[in-house]
Amino acid sequence: IVELEAVELIVAATCNHPAQADVQQLSCAALRSLAGNESGQACIVKHRGVDALLNALKNHPDDAVVQQMACGVLWNLANNDLYQSIIAEKRGIKLILNAMINRPANADVQQQACGAICALAFNNSENQAVIVESKGVELILQAMKTHPKHLKLQQAACSALWNLSADERNQVSATGATSAIVQQGGVELVLLAMSTHCRDLVLQTQACGLLKYLTFQSRESRIMIAQQEGIELVI
Repeated sequence: IVELEAVELIVAATCNHPAQADVQQLSCAALRSLAGNESGQACIVKHRGVDALLNALKNHPDDAVVQQMACGVLWNLANNDLYQSIIAEKRGIKLILNAMINRPANADVQQQACGAICALAFNNSENQAVIVESKGVELILQAMKTHPKHLKLQQAACSALWNLSADERNQVSATGATSAIVQQGGVELVLLAMSTHCRDLVLQTQACGLLKYLTFQSRESRIMIAQQEGIELVI
């Protein structure tokens, strides 16, 4: 009951003060803390928290804290299939990608946005198509290139690319995710992440999963992986 009332009050504050950046920062941070379990997530969605979060992203594109916190909450929510669809239906994907466009030098924003895209892409071909069409692959790769030593960002980015490549249609389509990853220099960036963070099991697992799908895409990608010592890194 306390959690339900807290979420209702926090969302109300967010909606009642849309132009106040400090209110948006604190309310998004509070919702992020409450979104760590199923009951908290259900409360947030019930009280129109998704709308509040997306409005915060839309109204404060230059506020890194708002962008980071809002994307973080959406990341948690999108791990639920129903909430994943709700966020996408409300055009949340483009707002999350806009956060990446607006704050390219902020590694924390990039990490949270990549995580949200990762969750939205999981086992959802419609969302995957929207992300690819909206240049999401390019933005993820740019984040990896800009912040090569940021482990959490690299993990989220590799996982997002892995999910985007999982659909078989993306693996064979010339306009799909795997083709975009290869054409935009993704093989080199994934292998660099593996080399830079060679002791991190999570990243190594995600990168290997992604490379598996990339090898299905074309002979070119297989040659590229071999030429850049990808076989040695995997072994």
